[in-house]
Order: sequence, then C-alpha cells, then structure tokens
Amino acid sequence: MAQARTESFPDSSPTDDMKDSNARLSAMLQGNKMAAEDPRTMADNTTLTEKIHSAISLLLGNRDAASEVVSEAFLKGVRHFSDPKNNPKNITNTQAWLFRAAINAGHDYRRSGWSKRSRSFYEDADVVDPRDPFAETITAEDRTRLTSALQDLHEEEREVFQMRTSGELMYDEIAEQRHVPSGTVKTQMRRAMIKLRKVLNQENSVA
Repeated sequence: MAQARTESFPDSSPTDDMKDSNARLSAMLQGNKMAAEDPRTMADNTTLTEKIHSAISLLLGNRDAASEVVSEAFLKGVRHFSDPKNNPKNITNTQAWLFRAAINAGHDYRRSGWSKRSRSFYEDADVVDPRDPFAETITAEDRTRLTSALQDLHEEEREVFQMRTSGELMYDEIAEQRHVPSGTVKTQMRRAMIKLRKVLNQENSVA
C-alpha cells in the first residue's frame, strides 16, 4: 500500500537581518529622514514593494490596479506609524503589517467594483511570480492556467498562498496578521497547494 505523501512546513525565527529591516522600514514610515535615505532602507522598500505588488496583482488580476492598491497601503502605513496616538513598537513585523494592509485594500478594491472596469493581465504571457513553488517545473501555458486557478481558491487559501509565496512571510507571521492559529494557516496553504497541483496534473494528463 502506497504511503500517503505529506507536506512539510518548516518555520524559523526571524533573523537579525529581518529585524533590522523591519526597524528601518518602521523608522521610514515614522518620517525618519536618515532611515529613509539609508540605501539599505531603499533596497528593503523596493524588495517589499515588488513582493506586495506581485501578490496584489494575482488578487486583482490587474497590475495597474495593484500599483494603486500598493500605494494606498504604504500611505496608510505612513499615516499609522506617524500618528502619535499609535505606538509603532507594538508592531513587531512592519513588512507583515504592510502586506496585510495591502491585502485588505485589495479586497476593498474588488468589492468596490472598480476592478471590473480595469483590463485583466491574463492576456499577458508571464503572469505568475517567479518565486512561486511551481515556477521551475511548469510551462508558460501552465502558468496561465495556474494564475486562473488561483482565482478559484477560497479567499483565505489564496491570501495565505500569496503571503507565503509572494510575501515570503513565515507561517507564524501570517497567523499573527490574520488572527488565526498557525496550524490553520498551514492547513489552508496545504489545501491551496493540493488544489493548484490538481489543476496542473489534470491538464497535463489530458495533453
């Protein structure tokens, strides 16, 4: 009898580099000019923006709309972190906070109906982020099917998949932002992976 395959979900503690990056981003959002002009902060900001933009593009199916949502999330971050009523020290992971803010803004954008007026990017040849776990094993045609399949996932599964693959957040960080147990996040990620692999396997078996 064949043994059932199980998924492995390793977690690790935030590294010192990650902590430093979060501290620099937090200082930048608080209006610290020295932090904002630090080349390391600029690099951190660029990398984070690309990750968030990739995830929101998949959520909305439109890169231009994603750019608007990402900008809104960062503006929200500036308002929140620079508000004397808020204590930035209560936010242990600035990157995860911004990612969650963008996800929420993306959901608001979809509910507003504006996304229906925007041109979808599904006509483009390469629509899946290169950091996704299937990137090295699928064809361009598979990528298009995979992107479409992402839209068919349950909202919580798609969100976890995006935060894990595009955002490169750890499961504990995702759980903290979504206010659910880490085990729930891992289960949702596992379900998303199974569904996406099933789509690819079905298509390839037909071919």
